[in-house]
Amino acid sequence: MACEEPDWRKSGCRYFLPLVRNRPNYPNLNEVVAGDGCSKFYSQYGTSGLTGGILIMCCPHRFFYGFHFFNSYEGRNDVFSVLLTRFQKAPRVVIYDFACGLASYCFAREPVFFKDTLFLVDKFHASNHKACTASSKMSAYLKDRAIGETNSNVAEHLNSGLRKLNTSISGMAEDRSISLLDTYICMSNRLELKKLC
Repeated sequence: MACEEPDWRKSGCRYFLPLVRNRPNYPNLNEVVAGDGCSKFYSQYGTSGLTGGILIMCCPHRFFYGFHFFNSYEGRNDVFSVLLTRFQKAPRVVIYDFACGLASYCFAREPVFFKDTLFLVDKFHASNHKACTASSKMSAYLKDRAIGETNSNVAEHLNSGLRKLNTSISGMAEDRSISLLDTYICMSNRLELKKLC
Protein backbone atom coordinates (compact mmCIF):
# COMPACT_ATOMS: atom_id res chain seq x y z
CA MET A 1 0.00 0.00 0.00
CA ALA A 2 1.52 3.33 -1.05
CA CYS A 3 1.54 6.04 1.59
CA GLU A 4 0.79 9.59 0.54
CA GLU A 5 3.12 12.30 1.79
CA PRO A 6 2.28 15.97 2.20
CA ASP A 7 4.38 18.53 0.33
CA TRP A 8 7.69 18.78 2.23
CA ARG A 9 7.92 22.50 1.49
CA LYS A 10 4.84 23.00 3.66
CA SER A 11 5.15 20.14 6.15
CA GLY A 12 8.83 20.65 6.99
CA CYS A 13 9.35 16.89 6.68
CA ARG A 14 11.84 15.89 3.99
CA TYR A 15 13.38 12.43 3.90
CA PHE A 16 15.10 10.86 0.94
CA LEU A 17 13.82 7.48 2.06
CA PRO A 18 10.25 6.88 0.83
CA LEU A 19 7.38 6.61 3.27
CA VAL A 20 6.83 2.84 3.51
CA ARG A 21 4.12 2.80 6.18
CA ASN A 22 2.09 5.21 8.27
CA ARG A 23 2.74 5.52 11.98
CA PRO A 24 0.03 3.71 13.93
CA ASN A 25 -1.58 5.07 17.07
CA TYR A 26 -1.05 3.23 20.35
CA PRO A 27 -4.13 4.11 22.43
CA ASN A 28 -3.18 1.77 25.29
CA LEU A 29 0.25 3.36 25.72
CA ASN A 30 1.00 6.67 27.29
CA GLU A 31 3.03 8.52 24.63
CA VAL A 32 4.97 10.41 27.30
CA VAL A 33 6.71 7.73 29.34
CA ALA A 34 8.72 8.97 32.30
CA GLY A 35 11.50 7.04 33.90
CA ASP A 36 13.31 4.29 32.01
CA GLY A 37 16.05 4.57 34.66
CA CYS A 38 17.95 7.27 32.76
CA SER A 39 18.69 10.58 34.44
CA LYS A 40 19.08 12.49 31.15
CA PHE A 41 15.85 14.33 30.39
CA TYR A 42 16.75 17.27 28.15
CA SER A 43 16.47 19.72 31.04
CA GLN A 44 18.36 22.29 28.98
CA TYR A 45 15.24 22.96 26.88
CA GLY A 46 13.26 24.23 29.82
CA THR A 47 16.09 26.19 31.40
CA SER A 48 17.36 27.93 28.28
CA GLY A 49 13.94 28.69 26.79
CA LEU A 50 14.52 26.58 23.69
CA THR A 51 11.51 25.21 21.89
CA GLY A 52 11.08 23.27 18.70
CA GLY A 53 14.00 22.30 16.58
CA ILE A 54 14.98 20.05 13.74
CA LEU A 55 15.64 16.31 13.74
CA ILE A 56 18.24 15.37 11.17
CA MET A 57 18.92 11.70 10.50
CA CYS A 58 22.20 10.55 9.00
CA CYS A 59 24.28 7.44 8.48
CA PRO A 60 27.84 6.86 9.79
CA HIS A 61 29.17 7.66 6.29
CA ARG A 62 28.08 11.32 6.68
CA PHE A 63 25.08 11.13 4.36
CA PHE A 64 21.89 12.84 5.47
CA TYR A 65 18.73 10.72 5.24
CA GLY A 66 16.61 13.82 5.71
CA PHE A 67 15.06 16.05 8.34
CA HIS A 68 11.88 17.27 9.92
CA PHE A 69 10.97 20.34 11.93
CA PHE A 70 9.02 19.85 15.15
CA ASN A 71 6.92 22.17 17.29
CA SER A 72 8.10 21.12 20.74
CA TYR A 73 11.38 19.67 21.97
CA GLU A 74 12.86 16.57 20.38
CA GLY A 75 11.58 13.33 21.84
CA ARG A 76 11.82 9.61 21.36
CA ASN A 77 8.70 9.66 19.21
CA ASP A 78 10.48 11.72 16.55
CA VAL A 79 13.22 9.12 16.03
CA PHE A 80 10.82 6.19 16.47
CA SER A 81 8.47 7.58 13.80
CA VAL A 82 11.24 8.06 11.24
CA LEU A 83 12.65 4.57 11.80
CA LEU A 84 9.23 2.92 11.60
CA THR A 85 7.83 4.86 8.66
CA ARG A 86 10.96 5.18 6.48
CA PHE A 87 12.77 1.86 6.88
CA GLN A 88 11.38 -1.32 5.35
CA LYS A 89 13.43 -3.25 7.92
CA ALA A 90 14.69 -1.75 11.15
CA PRO A 91 18.40 -0.85 11.17
CA ARG A 92 20.71 -3.33 12.91
CA VAL A 93 22.24 -0.55 15.04
CA VAL A 94 20.79 2.82 16.01
CA ILE A 95 23.21 5.31 17.58
CA TYR A 96 21.48 8.18 19.35
CA ASP A 97 22.24 10.41 22.32
CA PHE A 98 19.19 9.09 24.22
CA ALA A 99 19.24 5.52 22.87
CA CYS A 100 18.59 4.01 26.31
CA GLY A 101 15.16 5.69 26.41
CA LEU A 102 14.53 5.20 22.70
CA ALA A 103 15.01 1.43 22.99
CA SER A 104 12.27 0.99 25.58
CA TYR A 105 10.00 3.36 23.65
CA CYS A 106 10.45 1.37 20.42
CA PHE A 107 10.14 -2.09 22.02
CA ALA A 108 6.95 -1.08 23.84
CA ARG A 109 5.32 -0.09 20.54
CA GLU A 110 6.82 -2.29 17.80
CA PRO A 111 8.72 -5.19 19.41
CA VAL A 112 8.67 -7.36 16.27
CA PHE A 113 9.93 -4.60 13.98
CA PHE A 114 12.81 -3.69 16.33
CA LYS A 115 13.60 -7.23 17.56
CA ASP A 116 17.05 -7.30 15.90
CA THR A 117 17.99 -3.67 16.57
CA LEU A 118 20.71 -2.64 19.00
CA PHE A 119 20.22 0.87 20.45
CA LEU A 120 23.44 2.56 21.58
CA VAL A 121 24.33 5.89 23.15
CA ASP A 122 27.13 7.51 21.15
CA LYS A 123 30.58 7.93 22.70
CA PHE A 124 30.24 11.72 22.96
CA HIS A 125 27.07 11.59 25.13
CA ALA A 126 27.79 8.40 27.09
CA SER A 127 29.29 10.25 30.07
CA ASN A 128 25.92 11.97 30.66
CA HIS A 129 24.29 8.55 31.18
CA LYS A 130 25.60 7.59 34.62
CA ALA A 131 22.52 5.63 35.70
CA CYS A 132 22.20 3.67 32.45
CA THR A 133 23.38 0.13 31.97
CA ALA A 134 26.76 -0.33 30.26
CA SER A 135 25.08 -2.39 27.53
CA SER A 136 23.36 0.76 26.23
CA LYS A 137 26.72 2.42 25.47
CA MET A 138 28.93 1.95 22.42
CA SER A 139 31.98 1.31 24.60
CA ALA A 140 30.53 -2.09 25.55
CA TYR A 141 30.72 -3.23 21.90
CA LEU A 142 34.20 -2.12 20.85
CA LYS A 143 35.21 -5.72 20.12
CA ASP A 144 32.48 -5.89 17.50
CA ARG A 145 34.47 -4.50 14.58
CA ALA A 146 31.45 -3.06 12.75
CA ILE A 147 30.38 -1.11 15.85
CA GLY A 148 33.84 -0.35 17.23
CA GLU A 149 35.00 1.27 13.99
CA THR A 150 31.82 3.32 13.57
CA ASN A 151 32.35 7.04 13.93
CA SER A 152 29.62 7.76 16.46
CA ASN A 153 30.33 11.49 16.39
CA VAL A 154 29.23 11.95 12.77
CA ALA A 155 26.01 13.62 13.90
CA GLU A 156 27.97 16.06 16.07
CA HIS A 157 30.30 16.91 13.15
CA LEU A 158 27.33 17.46 10.85
CA ASN A 159 25.56 19.53 13.53
CA SER A 160 28.58 21.82 13.81
CA GLY A 161 28.24 22.54 10.08
CA LEU A 162 24.51 23.13 10.44
CA ARG A 163 25.06 25.66 13.25
CA LYS A 164 26.27 28.07 10.57
CA LEU A 165 22.65 28.24 9.41
CA ASN A 166 21.19 29.10 12.84
CA THR A 167 21.20 32.88 12.41
CA SER A 168 19.80 32.73 8.89
CA ILE A 169 17.08 30.20 9.72
CA SER A 170 15.95 32.05 12.86
CA GLY A 171 15.29 35.20 10.81
CA MET A 172 13.43 33.50 7.94
CA ALA A 173 9.85 32.55 7.32
CA GLU A 174 9.25 28.83 7.83
CA ASP A 175 9.02 27.95 4.12
CA ARG A 176 12.35 29.64 3.41
CA SER A 177 14.11 27.99 6.34
CA ILE A 178 12.86 24.59 5.10
CA SER A 179 14.20 25.33 1.61
CA LEU A 180 17.56 26.56 2.95
CA LEU A 181 18.02 23.45 5.09
CA ASP A 182 17.08 21.21 2.17
CA THR A 183 19.59 22.98 -0.08
CA TYR A 184 22.34 22.65 2.53
CA ILE A 185 21.64 18.92 3.03
CA CYS A 186 21.50 18.19 -0.71
CA MET A 187 24.81 20.02 -1.24
CA SER A 188 26.42 18.20 1.67
CA ASN A 189 25.29 14.82 0.32
CA ARG A 190 26.62 15.67 -3.16
CA LEU A 191 30.01 16.67 -1.73
CA GLU A 192 30.22 13.39 0.21
CA LEU A 193 29.27 11.47 -2.94
CA LYS A 194 31.92 13.35 -4.91
CA LYS A 195 34.56 12.26 -2.35
CA LEU A 196 33.56 8.63 -2.90
CA CYS A 197 33.77 8.97 -6.70
